Amino acid sequence: MMKKITSLIIVLAMLVTTLFCFNVTSAFAANPTSGTCGTNVKWNLNTTTGVLTLTGSGATKDYGETALKGIAPWEKSRDLIKSIVVSEGITSLGQLLFNKCTVAESVSLPSTLTKMSDTNVPKYGTFRECTSLKSITMPANLEMIGPYCFMDCTALTTVILNDKLTSIGTYAFNNCSALKSIKFPDSLTSIGISAFEDCKDLTTVTYGTGMTETGNMAFRNSSVSKINFSSTITEVSPWSFYGCNFVKLEIPDTVTKINIRGFANCTALQEVTVYNPNCVFDGIGQTDSNGGKDPFNGSQQSLLVKGHSNSTAQTYANAKGYKFESI
Repeated sequence: MMKKITSLIIVLAMLVTTLFCFNVTSAFAANPTSGTCGTNVKWNLNTTTGVLTLTGSGATKDYGETALKGIAPWEKSRDLIKSIVVSEGITSLGQLLFNKCTVAESVSLPSTLTKMSDTNVPKYGTFRECTSLKSITMPANLEMIGPYCFMDCTALTTVILNDKLTSIGTYAFNNCSALKSIKFPDSLTSIGISAFEDCKDLTTVTYGTGMTETGNMAFRNSSVSKINFSSTITEVSPWSFYGCNFVKLEIPDTVTKINIRGFANCTALQEVTVYNPNCVFDGIGQTDSNGGKDPFNGSQQSLLVKGHSNSTAQTYANAKGYKFESI
């Protein structure tokens, strides 16, 4: 009987020792440096050079922020990633794929890529919070920059858009606080809500001929002081340039409507010239919890409005008590 008990104790001791060694080994196991991140996409991280490379074809996986939703496989090695290379053949980059790769300074994208960040989940952008990324050139065949794609990329100073791009999603470049200017290609037809909101260094916006409106809240609380309108822009969207840094502003005769709060709270604005004598000024006399809804609400009372005699600009200036000057 004693022999059986002794044997049982030895077996249990060996089992405990084995489990302990397994746990220690697992705890100190090296983070993976390669694997898959899509049905036909593989990844490799060179921990010496810091280059993360994706190879294969088709779309990558979408990821989440918890283990339950699936985290990018290099998540525990993000601080080692200095540059990202996406190879030819890959067509789509999923949500949160490179989220918080805060050391990465450069990204190379393939000509086969057609979309990034095709997500409806708030703040699940492909490159969200890549806070060391300084510039990005979109590849030739890219059609969509999806919601939140480059949100909070606070070091991003230069974005070069390609000639086949058709849409920029909601909050796509929100809080890219170092971005200096943006030029939209003629192919672009859609800018999502707040796409460039809170871009504090953004001073110049240039529209292509694919756009007919400026974009709802697109540049709210940015530092835009110059707009190069295309001949196709007919409306300034609601809240589009709210809280921007204009001193003088010229609105071409092709613009037929300025929607509510289009240029509201632009407190540095001293002079605006409206060339279309019939331009609609939306929201005159309307208020809500944010105050007056009219396009230039919150401007200096000394604002000078220039326009044609007996124009809607003159009517608006009179209604607001602004000085009017005929052109």
